[in-house]
Amino acid sequence: MNLRLRASTIAIGLLVGIAAHAQTPIDAGSPDSGLPDSGLPDSGLPDSGLPVSPPVHRNELSWSLTTVDGGALELDGGVPVGVDLAAEVSVRLADFQIRLLDAASHQVPANEDIRLTGKTQVLIHPDPPLNPGSTYSVAIEPDSSDAIRDPQGQAYANASIRFRTAGEPPPHKASHKKRHRR
Repeated sequence: MNLRLRASTIAIGLLVGIAAHAQTPIDAGSPDSGLPDSGLPDSGLPDSGLPVSPPVHRNELSWSLTTVDGGALELDGGVPVGVDLAAEVSVRLADFQIRLLDAASHQVPANEDIRLTGKTQVLIHPDPPLNPGSTYSVAIEPDSSDAIRDPQGQAYANASIRFRTAGEPPPHKASHKKRHRR
């Protein structure tokens, strides 16, 4: 019985010693670390040991939203409901998607025609037409990676343009529930 107790005590002592050693922070500037001092104050938190990836630098996209025939859009309440839109990006994109969204960020059905030359042009035909007096946005987002990219792999930030259609919004549909009298 004593032997079993001593073996347990030794095993617990080793585990506590290992755990205590694992929680001991190593200062990068200490002589036994082999690393130069960063000059930053110590956070007091133990190092997670996980690799840290640098953030992806994303360039701003230069783009415009017009009518298909190149006409300017009055974005605050002047966009005709039956208009086809053209999103033109100044660079050719390789990994991207363009989505037409309503005010609640739900995708609006639209047919798209993508033209890639030295730049990117996407023609957007809402089907059915947009509702009058309603807010929409056209968003450029990554398709399958962490960022919008051009063929050379250069990353770009997500972008969107918000607009409002001309006219009065459609009336809200009232609930037609029958009320039962008791």
